Amino acid sequence: MKIKKLHKDAILPRYSSEGASGFDLFAYQDIKWEMEDGFWTATIKTGWAFEVDKEHGMFLLSRSGQGFNHLTHLANCVGLLDWDFSKQCLVKLICLKSTPPEIKKGQAICQAVILETPRMFFYVVDKLENENMVHDGFGSTDEAKK
Repeated sequence: MKIKKLHKDAILPRYSSEGASGFDLFAYQDIKWEMEDGFWTATIKTGWAFEVDKEHGMFLLSRSGQGFNHLTHLANCVGLLDWDFSKQCLVKLICLKSTPPEIKKGQAICQAVILETPRMFFYVVDKLENENMVHDGFGSTDEAKK
């Protein structure tokens, strides 16, 4: 994957283990949190622009430790860099605790996975093949198991 370094201190993304499905993105400077509408938020520049392959997307996900240990996650829950986006990748975190965690230079701030996103075509029909399914969604399959 081609990536363009936009800040001299940007840290190269990397997989943190042999079995990692996602690669980590890092803070290249210490992060300052700000109070926004009653929540702590931090908008973090990664220092990188990514050239995602055509018909693929780069999905940004919270790191599990952020949520479990600090009640912190991506502000938009899942970020998406489309293949036609070529500007700097930004990460916005939101913290639900009264005191946000310290994020220092070099710390992983999120993880990303590249997934194929095939172009779909839409057809207006009068009936869907699956519209007579036995469940109604919103937890209904849990009720059916009882």
